[in-house]
Amino acid sequence: MDNYHVLELVGEGSFGKVYKGRKKYTSQIVALKFIPKLGKSEKELKGLRREIEIMRGLKHDNIIELLDSFDTDKEVVVVTDFAEGELFQILEDDASLPEEQVQVIAAQLVSALYYLHSHRILHRDMKPQNILLGKGGVIKLCDFGFARGMSANTLVLTSIKGTPLYMSPELVEEKPYDHTADLWALGCILYELFVGSPPFYTNSIFQLVTMIIKDPVKWPKTMSPVFKDFLQGLLNKNPKYRLAWPDLLHHPFIADKVKVNLEDTKLPSPFTQPLTSSMIVLKEEQSKSKANPPGTSKILARARKKAIEDVEKNRQKHSRLQAWDQAENGKEKEWDDPDSSKAGEVTQRSNRISTDYKKEYPSIEVEGRTVLNKKKKPEKSLNMENVKLDGEETDSEDEWQRLIDLTDPDGDPEFTLQLFDDVDAIKKLHSCFISSSVQVRDCMLEGASRLRSVLRVITNMVTLKCDVKKIVAFCNFVQIPDKLLELLKDILSSTKIKQQPWAQQILIDIAITINAYFACEITWVDWKDADVKEKQIVVQYNNAVHTFWSLIPSLVNEDIDEDLRLLEQTLLCVIFLSGANERGNVEDPDKYFSSLVVKHKESLKAILLATKGNPEVLKQLTEIAEGNIQAASERMEQIIHQAISSLVSVVYVTQELDGKKVGKKKVADYLADTMIREPDSIGHEVLLLSRHPLHCCNTLKIIYSCVQASPELCQFLDKHPEHMESLLSIIIGKMNSDLVEYVTEDRNYSSSAMTTPGGGKVEKVHRHDDMELSRLFLLGGVELADMEVNTAVELVLYILSVIVIQQQCLPAPLASSAAMMVGLFLESTLASHTAAAALLFSQLVTCGVNAEVQPYEMLQACLSVFTDLDQICVRPPFEFGVLDGLLMLLNELLCGESCLDIELQSDSPVASLYIESGIWDAMWHRIAQGVQVINVEMESPMLVGKGDSSDVPENFMLPDWSLISPQGLMASLQMAVTVFTKETYQCLPNLATSDSILMLTLVHFLHPGFLQGIHQHFKGDGPQLVEDIILAVTQMGCFPFAVDTSDELLAEIQHCLYTSKLVPRLLGACVQYLSGPPLETPIGLLSRLVLGNVIFVEQLATAIKTYKAVPFLNKCLSTTASVSVICDIISMCSHLVRVSPEHLDLVKNIFTGSDGDYLLLSVFLTHNKSAIKSRTCSLLGNIMRHNDQMYSVIKHKDKILDHLLSCLRDSDSNVRKCAAYAVGNACYHSGELYPKLRPAVPHLVDLLHDPITKTRANAASACGNLGMHSSVLFNDIKKCKLVAHLLEAACHDAQTIVQINAMLALRSLCQQQEILKDLLSLNGVDKLTPLLSTYTPRDVVTPRPITPGSRPGSVLSPRPTTAAASGVSVCAGKLLRLLQKGTA
Repeated sequence: MDNYHVLELVGEGSFGKVYKGRKKYTSQIVALKFIPKLGKSEKELKGLRREIEIMRGLKHDNIIELLDSFDTDKEVVVVTDFAEGELFQILEDDASLPEEQVQVIAAQLVSALYYLHSHRILHRDMKPQNILLGKGGVIKLCDFGFARGMSANTLVLTSIKGTPLYMSPELVEEKPYDHTADLWALGCILYELFVGSPPFYTNSIFQLVTMIIKDPVKWPKTMSPVFKDFLQGLLNKNPKYRLAWPDLLHHPFIADKVKVNLEDTKLPSPFTQPLTSSMIVLKEEQSKSKANPPGTSKILARARKKAIEDVEKNRQKHSRLQAWDQAENGKEKEWDDPDSSKAGEVTQRSNRISTDYKKEYPSIEVEGRTVLNKKKKPEKSLNMENVKLDGEETDSEDEWQRLIDLTDPDGDPEFTLQLFDDVDAIKKLHSCFISSSVQVRDCMLEGASRLRSVLRVITNMVTLKCDVKKIVAFCNFVQIPDKLLELLKDILSSTKIKQQPWAQQILIDIAITINAYFACEITWVDWKDADVKEKQIVVQYNNAVHTFWSLIPSLVNEDIDEDLRLLEQTLLCVIFLSGANERGNVEDPDKYFSSLVVKHKESLKAILLATKGNPEVLKQLTEIAEGNIQAASERMEQIIHQAISSLVSVVYVTQELDGKKVGKKKVADYLADTMIREPDSIGHEVLLLSRHPLHCCNTLKIIYSCVQASPELCQFLDKHPEHMESLLSIIIGKMNSDLVEYVTEDRNYSSSAMTTPGGGKVEKVHRHDDMELSRLFLLGGVELADMEVNTAVELVLYILSVIVIQQQCLPAPLASSAAMMVGLFLESTLASHTAAAALLFSQLVTCGVNAEVQPYEMLQACLSVFTDLDQICVRPPFEFGVLDGLLMLLNELLCGESCLDIELQSDSPVASLYIESGIWDAMWHRIAQGVQVINVEMESPMLVGKGDSSDVPENFMLPDWSLISPQGLMASLQMAVTVFTKETYQCLPNLATSDSILMLTLVHFLHPGFLQGIHQHFKGDGPQLVEDIILAVTQMGCFPFAVDTSDELLAEIQHCLYTSKLVPRLLGACVQYLSGPPLETPIGLLSRLVLGNVIFVEQLATAIKTYKAVPFLNKCLSTTASVSVICDIISMCSHLVRVSPEHLDLVKNIFTGSDGDYLLLSVFLTHNKSAIKSRTCSLLGNIMRHNDQMYSVIKHKDKILDHLLSCLRDSDSNVRKCAAYAVGNACYHSGELYPKLRPAVPHLVDLLHDPITKTRANAASACGNLGMHSSVLFNDIKKCKLVAHLLEAACHDAQTIVQINAMLALRSLCQQQEILKDLLSLNGVDKLTPLLSTYTPRDVVTPRPITPGSRPGSVLSPRPTTAAASGVSVCAGKLLRLLQKGTA
């Protein structure tokens, strides 16, 4: 302290005191933190020194700087910068900050965190209290007590540190976490600065945990879109999707304000730099090795249990269970131990956290995954031999208690693991179990007392998290669960045993141990690949399960269960069994739940009846509670809640139970049938439980599951308005609490009038006193807990949607509340509610409810969901996805063919509003997320999704059908086609960028795995869905060729489609899934692409080989096929061989035919459609262009050549043109076909005078080939005066290309001396000489007449040029020299 003056005390806390100080001999003001050593453990002091070491190396403008540190005799002194204020104090004084100020603070905190993470340091305690204000308002991050410097190979942590309000979901679920937990906390801080409270806030730590994991963030409407987007990225519950480095630095909210040192960006930190492949693998291995199985979070387990107990706001001083225990008049607790956590519940995992807040978060942290046992730890020397299991000593109960303590799963597992291997000890335990069971059967109190201790030890051992082989071996040795179930049956069937005062407790203890077995490690191991011996474990487990289910009626209705503890344990076991079987490790979930309906209907009915309040039981409970009616009523409600929860576990399909819904649906159908057909009105009583705050959510889950399975239940609800009113009252309560201001301003929820299908007017919905009274009456005068309201409202909206879908009409109460439902859709601040309301709204529209909506309001409501779809509470009904309702509404709005009356407030058309509002981009991003888009260049998922399936190609991520179903997908594709149609030029640039979200998604729709998944997953509807998707994608691909597009944009689009591999994917889709008329558009697009740009040629050829498409293409060329399909396939094949001879064999295989007779060529050459004939002629010409392989075929297939020659005189100009081209190539490579080409000579002569330029040019070229190889055709040439006609064309044709081809033909023919003489005799020299003079080209091309087979010119079409025109004189000169040489 010699270097500092202490000026004044500025703060103190549990850590010590902070003083303002000044460094001696300077004016430097510092903060002196005095931390007492007294009372601190060595571990705490070590942690303090670690904090000092971390801070010593930190040098950043936004991090408090450590100036000095030293020890005194009694204290550790830490010297830092002196901060002028605290951010937390500003929040306390001002409640919230303007967004501009939050933005400045955000940039500084981002800078500080980037610095820490780039140096591999995690802060782990980000909160407003740890943010100080330096000079000029500079933000200073402080308190590195929980900070952790990470080694190069440590990528995830598991120890729980931080403040609960700012903990990320993975932290409270006790999953491995990384630096993104700091980023979540940053999002919480910034949200709190703007709103005034953290995103998740409650006085109950247990509710807080569940809110963090499940509840969506509520976004204030005053928050700007860019700020909201920034926070949505940070507050993403999935750390894989969370906004992180480096994208975080570039987010527009802080990009221009954040400052980062260049040196920090180059540091090799795994948190700020992209991970290498090996690092990704290492991180996955670390996460997997450190992760607890799903559902084993200690904090979450406690939170869920406590949430059930804390529904009502005003609690008595003691908890409900404590009050009940005190009123039990001396009844024994389950384990005779007041400190035991085993009473009433068996945990699925051994690592649990105390429900006490201070124990849960000592010093705001929970260290590691093992909670120290608060009981006195037994001596190390105690072992199994020291425990007298079979003695009569007076201290034997103490010995048993010590053994129970040693095997307690909350303690050190080492002893239990050794005990598993101690054969003698296990034998003794088994012997005690058997002997005490015998004594229980003999009604001996001593046996009952001993059995309870034995069962406690067994329960402790089977619930230990360890190698499952140890658990199985132990269970087999002590013969559980078989002997337990036998004993349970014997007791239940023995009146004598049940007369014993301890009988109920023994039954409860047995139920607890059976429950422990059902929840043990066996259910956490995948037995699918087990050998025959291991399969017996599964068989034994499943037999025990069904044996227990068969005992449920007896357990539920046992007379000696006066205080209902046995019933409570039985119901709890049902819940655990549902959870275990949902994992699908020991039995297929569908098989398990289906078996309940087949084998255990009476058990299900018994549980259903347990939800019914019984006055006699209540009277009995009141007597036990010594007249305390309130305690008795609470106990009754607690048991009813447990019964409802057990029913929920067997019927309700959660988000996680993907694809395994059939079994639960069968159970739901049975329960629905039981509820509406039982004579004792059990259905009415169950349905009315939705009015009770404690039972509301779970009852709604049962109703929701049952209405989906049973149309009859929907009719039942429709016929009983009181039940519909119960459902609507929950929505009314929600609207009253959320929309009071909106309604009291006398505004209509939908900003419009509403009419029912019958034309009646639906009155505007205002807040009336009777509405509030109704709500209070229906909910028992007590509002639902905040954490349950969101789920309840979502459930009700989906229930109403299901009723409308099942009935195909509107129940009267719902029809009169239609405006309110639309209002909820337009005004809700929760995206999950908006999405659920959208589905209901779309069904209302389908049923004819008219609604006038402003497009902008509707688009904004939809946009709020697309940009803020957090974890939803409820799985949508049937096969709908969360986004389906929105997409169907948007499609209805765009098409304007529904009951949505659109009133535009601007001149912009609706399609344009879609793009301008941002809904277009947001929609495609959400669709991409739902279908797990793959980047085709990287062949990796662009968005993380669910696992692979062996049924689809490797690396393909199965779509998340819970987000968007095929029905929603089709609505989005129809919408996209409409937007493309109406706003083509705005949309086309999306097709010009291969990494645009639209382009990636469209190409992904054609992925083999995606189409195969739909085809298989949706069975009957699959083929049609696949066909519709392919056609919709193809339609959008056709738009660039259907409008006037600039050459530059068209080239970009073509390149994009090439890099996106559209051609191979589209061909593969056609091969696999299409036939007949639907092929027209896809094949037409393929033809456009291949003929339009040579880059697609190789892609097409490769794709034909890859997908083995030759038989498919051959089938498409059948006589029954569409003319356009035939034309397009012929054109593509023709182009393939035209571009490269390498494709010759491939094309020939397509047309060979099964008999190798090329029958298709003959058929097409004589087809009644000129378009087909012309393309076939062109194909033949291109096949013979490169070599003479086809000559032998034509030589032996007279029909082909005969039909080709007949095409030379066809009435269609295109046919004649292409036939001349083919005949020319038929005699180009050799004279093999000369004898068969005699009939062609006169026709070619005629074609030299054809009105079409290209036809004359082709005919001239063909004529030149007739005498190139021999004089076989000399007489025919002379007879037809071919030379004279060529000379005439060369001298006088109006087109240069014809003149040039004619002179080239004459030069070729003049190789034969007879023809040379013939030309000279025609004064060829004199006639050709004028062509040597200066030549003025004539570029006018004869217009090509439009025929049914005509196509617009492509980029490959030849055009006359000046060079071609000047070539006339060159050709003339060469021909004249040849003639002059001949005369010499």
